Amino acid sequence: MRDFKLTDPGVVLDNANNLVVDFFSHGASEIKDGMDVSLVSIDFRKKKIKWAGANNPLIYFDGGDLKKVLPDKMAIGSLENPSRFSTHYVPYLTDTTYYMFSDGYADQFGGDCNKKFMQKRLIALMEIASKKSIAKQDELFMETFLEWKGNTDQVDDVALFGFKLP
Repeated sequence: MRDFKLTDPGVVLDNANNLVVDFFSHGASEIKDGMDVSLVSIDFRKKKIKWAGANNPLIYFDGGDLKKVLPDKMAIGSLENPSRFSTHYVPYLTDTTYYMFSDGYADQFGGDCNKKFMQKRLIALMEIASKKSIAKQDELFMETFLEWKGNTDQVDDVALFGFKLP
């Protein structure tokens, strides 16, 4: 959205949604499943964070307390209940890991009973991981996912992005 000179995450998602809907409205195909997105804008000079999300929350732990910034319950490209995306102002905390993710990790089948991993288990894993270095977090998330999945086929794209602020 740099071409549009946009930096507000909610406005960027609104514009992305309009572009996708407009593109597919001229074709024969119809969007059956929209795109879930999480977008952050960080002003390091002013120490400000703005975040917007389509269906997936932003997670972080403030002094060990779980903080969940709730997304708008709509996807990019979806024509159901169209409204504007909200921009949330999030505290700029050092020594804190912020997590943005797709639903692929939580929706992965596996384990002893071939059940979904689930978001609750993912957030519990994030709490453990948040106390580690970013490199160790990467190892923990990857090893846990692969162990859970086992020989089961991967069901969806998996994106998990963690970041710490200077």
